[in-house]
Amino acid sequence: MHPITVTIAKEIFELSLENNASAQAFSELLPLELEMVDVNGNEKFYLLADHLPSQERCSCLIKAGDLLLCQTNELTFFYDDSKTCFKYTYLGHVKDSQNFRKAMTGKTVTVIFEEK
Repeated sequence: MHPITVTIAKEIFELSLENNASAQAFSELLPLELEMVDVNGNEKFYLLADHLPSQERCSCLIKAGDLLLCQTNELTFFYDDSKTCFKYTYLGHVKDSQNFRKAMTGKTVTVIFEEK
């Protein structure tokens, strides 16, 4: 999979995609510019118009920087670690989680996903 560039408030991050059908389908939607809304004080959420393949698994511990898919079209970007018993499909992970947390502050953020 090709690395993805994620831009938030002029900050640029590299997203490493998982090697699965869901991540591949997500990459085929790019480029995307999404207004993501804060949920639970630890994640940003966007409801995709397209449904992606789902390979959900129980996620006991989610790390800051994880890009996950809930069901088939609920895109969730975690900016803080979280313990949960929800099932998600892993799409990818941002490596620089410290600066990523700072960029994700606010009720909504514009997130731009592009292939590198």
